[in-house]
Amino acid sequence: MILNKIKTLELNNFKAFQTWIFVDLEYPTCDALFLHTENPNTEFPNKPEKIEWVEEIPDLLKEIIDLNKYDFGRFVDEDGKERSYLIAMKELGTPLR
Repeated sequence: MILNKIKTLELNNFKAFQTWIFVDLEYPTCDALFLHTENPNTEFPNKPEKIEWVEEIPDLLKEIIDLNKYDFGRFVDEDGKERSYLIAMKELGTPLR
């Protein structure tokens, strides 16, 4: 996974950062990898609101995501529908949780 590659670069030695994968369940063209650092336009560290950190992941991702190594969160809208997922590697950068 690309987060493993980021970890091998040892970016922690250069500048504080956060990184996560965003999966949009309605618009796959919005899926993205984020690398967030301190900047004048947004707060750092980012603590995503309305994210429910869960211990059970969808079957589709079970073979890819090891919850011992990754945090997995989901955004549920006001109607109770899952809208997106956040996947962040534990021990890589500043945590999102």
